[in-house]
Amino acid sequence: MALPAWVAARVVVAATLMGATSMVRRIEMPEPVRRHVSEGLVGWDAQRYVQIARLGYAALPRDELRFFPVLPLTVRLFDRLLPGDAGMALLVVVNLAALGFGAILHRLALMETADRALARRAAWTAAMTPAGFVLVWGYSEALWGLVATAAVLAARRRRWWIAAASGVVAGGLRPVGLLVCLPLAIECVRDLRAGERLGPAVGPRLAAVAAPFAGAGAYLWWVGTRFGDPLLPYTIQQQSSYRGATANPFSALSPPLGALLRGEFSLESVRLVWAVVLVALVVVCARRWPVSYAALAAVAVALAICSTRLGSFERYGFTTFPISLALATISSRPVVERIVLVLGAAAMGVYGTLALLGGYVP
Repeated sequence: MALPAWVAARVVVAATLMGATSMVRRIEMPEPVRRHVSEGLVGWDAQRYVQIARLGYAALPRDELRFFPVLPLTVRLFDRLLPGDAGMALLVVVNLAALGFGAILHRLALMETADRALARRAAWTAAMTPAGFVLVWGYSEALWGLVATAAVLAARRRRWWIAAASGVVAGGLRPVGLLVCLPLAIECVRDLRAGERLGPAVGPRLAAVAAPFAGAGAYLWWVGTRFGDPLLPYTIQQQSSYRGATANPFSALSPPLGALLRGEFSLESVRLVWAVVLVALVVVCARRWPVSYAALAAVAVALAICSTRLGSFERYGFTTFPISLALATISSRPVVERIVLVLGAAAMGVYGTLALLGGYVP
């Protein structure tokens, strides 16, 4: 059920790559633009993952510590097993993870609702979003979607050791991997409130809640022993050249709001629209899905908005799996479903093309 959406997303991304390549061939472009197009699907952050997989952190600038190690380590393993270079291995890992993400999200939606149509829509809304192209590029979002969904699905089924294993991977995958502990903790509390006796299951439950901290903590411990400061991956990310420090969401959104009020339409003003859409989808999630899902969606969207720089905002917000479930929920009518998917595919094509041309930082 996930395969059609997975294929369609790759058709959209292939079209963006062909379009950007054609533009560079027909029009004289600056060297940075030509470089971005030549890097293709392993551009921007994907280049960092390839370099870490090939060379390790020690051979790279200290700023690259902000990229957590699970994806580069997986790429290094696949690079030994597959022909081609580390870039090809990265794309294989990411695209297999994206297919798994769609499949397991379909399974989760089906388990929660027994609605096959909604589950099918969930696989499509996960693939067709403004940031959907990063599930095809060499980014960590596809693997993040897979392990985060697997962790929550396992917790809902009371398979706590599977949830713990998925949580460890999530914690070592991205700086925000720790967020997975929130829905897992909520599921544990839900059991307690329901009067369920923990008995011998207390160990697996505690392991599941602590697992994201263990995954992130192992990497931070290594950074501390090697570079002297275990918090470097987070402090680097808070530099003004990257995401910047945590900010009041109103101050972060005021510049695009001011531009929109002045009639200036740009990526920044469109970003304000996406912020409103994401907040509305969090509300839908809170009304229609378990509280653990809504909590994950709310915190992920809040972190995306509460940043000094809103670069990559779409990627942080739309790739969180409860947001896909909320989109699937509101698109039950066929006409709404078509609108959601067409707009998502169109936005994905525009953002993907701009990223290839260097005009948008994914």
